[in-house]
Amino acid sequence: MVLSERAIEDRASVFEENSLVFVQRTATGVTPPPTGYRATWKDRHRLAVAKLASRIELGTRPDDFPAILLWVGPTREDDKFIEVHICGAIHQRAIERVVGPVERKRENQIIQKSLRRELAKIGIPLETL
Repeated sequence: MVLSERAIEDRASVFEENSLVFVQRTATGVTPPPTGYRATWKDRHRLAVAKLASRIELGTRPDDFPAILLWVGPTREDDKFIEVHICGAIHQRAIERVVGPVERKRENQIIQKSLRRELAKIGIPLETL
């Protein structure tokens, strides 16, 4: 799901990593976390630069960013990403669009067609890549 920025910008913050892993690793019990680990939605780019600057080079293209922002490691503890916390409920009006793969199996195509139809009823497009 891609959420509408307008619907979440005033109630979302970002955290430097998996918050559970952070708490287990640091065992600080500090609330809120120390300065530098969390940012407002508006300042998320600052947190991303602080965390990921070493992985961005002069030749880095926009297509490279998803793999930089989300790296799946061999275990959950090894995964690297920026976590988004959204306060409050997510209503269907907050969903801008849904994106998924082109399904190859017949049974998945049927499910995807049904999902596309149901999303269309509430004005949400389903994009396939």
